[in-house]
Amino acid sequence: MFTDHERLPNADFIRELSRQTGALVLTGLELNVFVDAFGKPADKVGKELCFHLLIGFDPDGASSPAYWVEHLYGSARLRRELLATSPCAV
Repeated sequence: MFTDHERLPNADFIRELSRQTGALVLTGLELNVFVDAFGKPADKVGKELCFHLLIGFDPDGASSPAYWVEHLYGSARLRRELLATSPCAV
């Protein structure tokens, strides 16, 4: 799997890499996910904590990697908006 940080790698690069190596090369994406510490008070957990999420896309999938990236970012935006308007938001 070949990933780029927070964006898809160039599709032509992936095709050429696969052609030259003869290997299946999955297009991927690396995201930084910041930890909200599952509702713990801010003084208990540093808010700078994050982890790297590596996502690989099925080259034979019905939807393109670009579709899934847009879907992931759209879902994350919606979740942030819902949390911001929730009466239970901390």
